[in-house]
Amino acid sequence: MKLAKLSLVAMVVAGLASGSFAADTLADAFKNGKVSGELRAWYFDRDTGDQNTNTLAKGDADILSTGVVLSYVTDSLYGFGFGATFQ
Repeated sequence: MKLAKLSLVAMVVAGLASGSFAADTLADAFKNGKVSGELRAWYFDRDTGDQNTNTLAKGDADILSTGVVLSYVTDSLYGFGFGATFQ
């Protein structure tokens, strides 16, 4: 029981401390936001088992797919934040 009380106190202190680093205005929340990004690539190769001699691939199929992911998260303002991700 004592450990549970200490954990609760630690969570409250951490929540109050993180609020002191929050933005004061909406402009500051957007200015202090964070941008991140990723480049992704996938390659799929499949043996279709098609032995038709009229097709060029003769039973093989493959594809390369690429993508970009961009994310933006604002700093917290009154305990709330906004995030958006584009692909």
